[in-house]
Amino acid sequence: MRIVQISDLHGKRFGKDDARLLRAVRQARPDLIALTGDFADELTELSALEPLLEGLTALAPVFYVTGNHEWVMDGAQRRELFALLDGCGVVRLRNSWRVLKSGGCRIVLAGVDDPNGPADQKTPEALVAEIRAAEGGDAVLAGHAHGGIVRLPGIGPVFGTHYEFFPEFTSGLYTQDGTQLLVSRGLGASHRLPLRIGNPPELPVLILRAERPEA
Repeated sequence: MRIVQISDLHGKRFGKDDARLLRAVRQARPDLIALTGDFADELTELSALEPLLEGLTALAPVFYVTGNHEWVMDGAQRRELFALLDGCGVVRLRNSWRVLKSGGCRIVLAGVDDPNGPADQKTPEALVAEIRAAEGGDAVLAGHAHGGIVRLPGIGPVFGTHYEFFPEFTSGLYTQDGTQLLVSRGLGASHRLPLRIGNPPELPVLILRAERPEA
């Protein structure tokens, strides 16, 4: 299964009707597209995202989770975004999971809402504990860190989205306790820190392969 990850777009445009981004996603031949937060922010013209969303859902099933900026929006703008996602056929995972089947394999796909969401929502830790108790977890897709914003050759990230120096877990593949974590550098830039120094945007492709029993 080929999963294309679109993270931290922040409403950035890639050509008319996002033709360049759609072309890149199409060339990646996705079986599934994951929108991992901050697809839009409080300054985004939401109607401009409709051609992109329609193009993505025409390529593969699209699943979405919120980032922190979706919760910075006022309530009316957030409802407009959610209605746009629903209308274009995007599946919003709101501290929930779905069971998918592909190539004779069973896959559990879970989405954790950003903790900046409603105060009474299920915490990420609680959802992850439920998933691990029921199904386990092999891979996690994440964004938010923007690659560290500023990266230097031989050093890596030197300045993060929380104004911290030398942030951790900003880009690439990490492994801990049997779970692999893929952190995307994302595609856009926050309006508060509209920088990408030594830190080009990226469109990661995660390929899942089923384990086969030994002969």
